[in-house]
Amino acid sequence: MATKRHRKDTNTFQELDYAGQAKSITAQINGLVRAINAHITRAKDEGRDVNEMKNRVILQIIRAVGRIGK
Repeated sequence: MATKRHRKDTNTFQELDYAGQAKSITAQINGLVRAINAHITRAKDEGRDVNEMKNRVILQIIRAVGRIGK
């Protein structure tokens, strides 16, 4: 079998083994944290209420966690 060399040749999430899925989930969580931190920085730069924005994001994350396994 040929070695996969291009992004379009990667496995789907379902095709990954357990460890590969765990690494993928960790990478996605880390990306989400970076995005949220960038959003916080933008909110500060624009003079928005950062505490209110953080609370909204936290509630979104709580709702997402609640959907796990359903």
